Amino acid sequence: MPFTKQEIGDGVRLHLCDNSRYKTITVKIFIQQEISEEHVTQTAIIPFLLLRQLQYEEFAGVSFKGDIIKTGDLQIIEFSMEMVLPEFLPYGQKMAKTACKTLWKQISDPELVRKAFNKKDFELERLALKNRLNDRVNNRSTFARYRATRHIGYLEEMKIHQYGLEEYFEQLEVEEVYEYYKELIRYHPIDIFIVGKGVERLAKVFDVSGLNRKAIKRLTVAEEIPRGTPIDCYDRHNVEQGICLMCYRTGLSYADDEFFELVVLSGVYSRFSHSKLFVHLRERATLCERLHSFIEPTKGYLMAGATINVRVYGSVLRVMDRQLEAIELGKITPAELENTKKALIRELICVEDNPVMLIYQYLIAVINQKVRSVEEKIDLINQVTITNVQKRALNLTLDTIYLFHGVPRRRKK
Repeated sequence: MPFTKQEIGDGVRLHLCDNSRYKTITVKIFIQQEISEEHVTQTAIIPFLLLRQLQYEEFAGVSFKGDIIKTGDLQIIEFSMEMVLPEFLPYGQKMAKTACKTLWKQISDPELVRKAFNKKDFELERLALKNRLNDRVNNRSTFARYRATRHIGYLEEMKIHQYGLEEYFEQLEVEEVYEYYKELIRYHPIDIFIVGKGVERLAKVFDVSGLNRKAIKRLTVAEEIPRGTPIDCYDRHNVEQGICLMCYRTGLSYADDEFFELVVLSGVYSRFSHSKLFVHLRERATLCERLHSFIEPTKGYLMAGATINVRVYGSVLRVMDRQLEAIELGKITPAELENTKKALIRELICVEDNPVMLIYQYLIAVINQKVRSVEEKIDLINQVTITNVQKRALNLTLDTIYLFHGVPRRRKK
C-alpha cells in the first residue's frame, strides 16, 4: 500500500496513505537523532512531558500517545494520534482537524512556563520515566534482548537504552531539556505519517513555516567494531526461567535485497511452528517453553533463542548449533522453505491491515533509504532458494551467547 511523500520543509517529510479500508485516522510524528549518552535521557522525557499538557477531555474518541523508539544508532521521539473515522462522529471532520492542530501546536510551539516546560509536569514525568526504565525487567524477552544487545560488539551507542541512563535522571534540569528540544525541532529530521480515509484534508494542518528550519543535521550510520572471538555472558535476576540468545552478525541491513534471504533463514531456523528449532528443540527434545527470533533491520544482527530451564542450557546450545549446521549443509526440505515463505508473506499482508504497523515498517524503509512496495518484498521472498538460505547461514558470524537466568534458590533445611 503506497505512501505519497512530500517535502513540506527542510528535513520535514510528510507521508500520506489515503485508503478507505481503515476505519480510523492514524497520525504519527517522528523526530530522529543519533543516540548518545549526553542527550539520551534529556530526549527520553520529551514526548511524555509534551503530551502531559494536552487537554484530553476536549477530544472524546481521540487517543494521544508519546514514546521513544530505537533502531540501530538512532533514538526517535514518537508522537501519535488515533481516532475513528470522522464520518462516524458528530462534527467529526472538525474534531479531526482540531485534534491534529492541537497535537502539532504542542510539538511545534509548546506551552511554556517562564520560558521552559512546566516544572511540576517535568518532575512527575522524570519519576515516571525512571520507573519505566526500572520496569524493563518485567518484560523478560524484551529485557533479555536489550541486555544481549549491550554485549554485541558494535559501537557504545548500541548499548544505550532508548529511555535513558539512570545515573543522569537526577541531573536533568527543565530549562536544559527545553533548550535541547528547541535544537531537536529546528535541526533534526522529522517524518509525519497520516493513514486513513481522506487524509489529504489533514495535511495542511502541519505548517512548518514557524519552525525556522535550517542546516538540517545529517544522521550517519556508525561503523561496527570488529570482534575476534564470540563472547559468552549472562545476567542473573529473580526469575523462574532463563532465556538463552545466540546473537549473529550478518553483514546486511534492510537496504540490501539479500536482507530477505536473511529473513527467510530466520524463518527456517527459529521463527515459526515449522522451523527447525521449534521441531527439534521444543517438540522433540522438549528443552524449551518458547522460541525467540529477532532481526535488527538497521544494523542487521540476528538473534535466535529460547525460554529454558537453565539446567538444560548446554543441551539447548548443542541443539541450536546442530540445526544451524544442518542449514549450512543445505539440509532444508522444500516444505520448510515453502512454509516459511507462505508465513512471511502472510505477515506482510497482515501488516497492511494495521495502520500502526504499516507506519513502523515504512519508517524503517525511510531510515534505511530503501522503500519497497509489498509486492516487491513478496517477489524478493519468493525468489529465495535453498542455496540462498544456505549461503546466508554460512555468512553468519556468531558474536555473543547470552543467558538471562534466575538467582539460585537456597534449599530449605
